[in-house]
Amino acid sequence: MAHAPKPTPAEQLWQSLVSPNPPLVFDICTPEDHAAFPRLIPGSKPVQPAALDDLAGPCVFVCQKGKKLSQGAAALLTAKGHCATYLEGGIEGWHARGLATVDSKPAHTTRWIVADTPLAPVLVELIHWCYGRDKDVMIISPQACDAAAEKFGAMYVRSLDQFQNLADWTGPDFSALEQLLVPIRSMMAHATRPEAECISALALRSIMYKGLEL
Repeated sequence: MAHAPKPTPAEQLWQSLVSPNPPLVFDICTPEDHAAFPRLIPGSKPVQPAALDDLAGPCVFVCQKGKKLSQGAAALLTAKGHCATYLEGGIEGWHARGLATVDSKPAHTTRWIVADTPLAPVLVELIHWCYGRDKDVMIISPQACDAAAEKFGAMYVRSLDQFQNLADWTGPDFSALEQLLVPIRSMMAHATRPEAECISALALRSIMYKGLEL
């Protein structure tokens, strides 16, 4: 039986984003909307209406106000049998509630570089969490990072502070993440790459869950 797509409240989406299995989030704001408010919900992927036939659920659509664009996109996928909802109030309502956003410009960067240090898994997780798992993040020896970034046209992220400034992050302060990593830094130094990435993901989610209480 056909039905209209349901809204997803902002706080519910935020909790889902910092869970171990975050949903797909598609930002369907127009170029004019992005020019007026160049922000994204962390992990959301900008899409255009012409690309909707290539998408599948479960997913959440985001537009400026949570009206015609996101509801229409969610309705189209729902009609095709997919599970699709839309963000209630749009990104304007999300921003008004003080929930985290990032600058949309770095979302167009496909290649990223971080130095091969104990902090690398944390930076990789942040880049993927904020700008999508489809981003290629290269881990390279510190001495070669600058030259490699120039050759490959990649964004070189040196530190948590630099990434926070680059993304113009509006969520919980990353300094809390740095403090949380202090007691487990030695553990990460001896961990395998998958283990270190798991530790980083858990630490990041811990900080973001804490941010729900701020």
